[in-house]
Order: sequence, then structure tokens, then C-alpha cells
Amino acid sequence: MYFPFIIAKQFDIDALNEIDLKYYKKFIPVIIPKDIKNCKKNVAKLAAKNIKFILVLNCGKKNYPTMKEVVDNFINDALSEYENYSIAYVIKESTRKVQIERYLNTFPNFEKSLIHQFEFTDTSYIKGLNNIEYNFYNIKSVDENYIVETSNNNTVLINDGFNKQKRNVDYPKQSDFLSKYYNYKKNSVTGFGDYTIIGDGDSTGFAAFAVALHLTVIKKPNIFIYHFASDDKDGQKNIGRKYLYAVGELIKFVDQNKIFNTSGIDGFRNNFDTKHYPGLGIAKKYSIKNHIEQIVNVI
Repeated sequence: MYFPFIIAKQFDIDALNEIDLKYYKKFIPVIIPKDIKNCKKNVAKLAAKNIKFILVLNCGKKNYPTMKEVVDNFINDALSEYENYSIAYVIKESTRKVQIERYLNTFPNFEKSLIHQFEFTDTSYIKGLNNIEYNFYNIKSVDENYIVETSNNNTVLINDGFNKQKRNVDYPKQSDFLSKYYNYKKNSVTGFGDYTIIGDGDSTGFAAFAVALHLTVIKKPNIFIYHFASDDKDGQKNIGRKYLYAVGELIKFVDQNKIFNTSGIDGFRNNFDTKHYPGLGIAKKYSIKNHIEQIVNVI
């Protein structure tokens, strides 16, 4: 099973909504609320299509909702009549046993998971929790011994495989995407996950000097991200022209290589054929859709 971690922004959630439901047999999105007002509307879109997901209660990042805010506005409000989701709690360096126990006891009607962003000291306590749906492990933050000492045949290995650059012009033509997709079953692991082509962090939201489009391509057993970047000679002007140049390069690459076709690629192709610039948010949506559908196609 594949678990893409998705921040609940408009275009990211729209990507999930537009993926054919047949793909959901092999993946479950893990949703991280970014704010309250917009996220409630976005997550409601998933509920409207009866899409199963996992809701993160305590992301803990700066300017993200607190656990209380997530509970009040999602569990007790926007999702109060929705049942096709479960919840997850992030273990951080400051996490104490009493907090985990409170989490497990407060929501008796939910399947509950733990996201290990830090190695909890009392490993025997974690190992003894038999009612955990999934134990998610950030493999950059915990070692293999910790996973063995705490998991109960419910291990999901999470890795931020996207090599994010500060400037779009800095992306190479191709980069490796680090993933456990090809060997997770051999290692008796329940699943694997990533942060798609976004990475475990927020995009700045500033106007781009260059446009960079990211296309996930799988050549077993490797995953590659191909980057199609425009120039930045016009500063922040002519973004539409830059996008059409980049999308032209992307479509040229797709047509010259044997690549599994996805709804994300279809979106890029439609823009190329119609010479239409839809906005960079839509382009991000296409890339997320392509990334998820490419991975689900090979597992």
C-alpha cells in the first residue's frame, strides 16, 4: 500500500479528487491540515467522493493548526458525519507517554496510527500498543533498530524523496527520487510513503522567475523526476510564455519515451495542444496526479 502525504491545499486536494477511484485500491492519502477555513472546504471534497484517508491531528509545524483546532473543526465539525477516514498522531521529541495515552483514549471510534518523526524512548510501551492501525516511520529520523523494537507488523516507511531546489532554474534535467516502493513487500513492510513532488515543506508562494515542471517516471526499480524548466531572463514577467515552453519540452519528452500515461500527463498535453496557461497551481496538480498514478501502476 502506498501512502502519499498531502498538505490540504486546494490544488493538492483537487489532485486527489480527480484521480480515478480505481487507483484508491492501492493507496491511502495522509492529509495534513494547513489552515482551518480553506482546509475544511478542501477535505469536504474528499468526503463528498467517499475517499478513504488518514487525518493528521498534530502536525506541529509553525503556523499549522493545533491538535485542538483540528479536532474542533474537522472531527467535530466538517467530518462529523463522515466515517471513511482514520486519524494519526505525530511523535515528536517533546512527546510524552501521557499524551499518547490521551490520544488513544480520546477517540474510541477511530482507527489510530502513529507517525514517528522522533524515536520515543519507551520502545516497549510502543511495542505493546496492539490497537495501532499503522506505524509510520520517517526513515531519515529513526533507525532500523527502533522500527524493529516498536512495530507490530504494521510498518509504513516514509521518505521525502524529492530533491527540492531553492530556485526553479537550479533543477537538473533529471534527479533520483528516493523511495522504498520496489522492496517494501520483501522486507515484510505493510507500505511506504512520500511527500510526492512537493517535499516535506511549504512552497513559498512567490511569483516564479522560471517555470519548472516535474514529471515522475519509473524505470524499475528506480524512480526519476524529470524537470522541465524555462528561462528566467524576464524576471517575474511572461510566466505564461515560460510555462508553455516548459510544457512543450515535457510533451516532447513523453512522446519520445515509453511512459505510462496518466491523467496528469493528459492535463499537460491539453495545455500544450490548446496553448493554454492554466496557472502554476494547476501545473502542480498535474504533477501530483502523475506521481501518484505512476507509483500505483507499478505496485
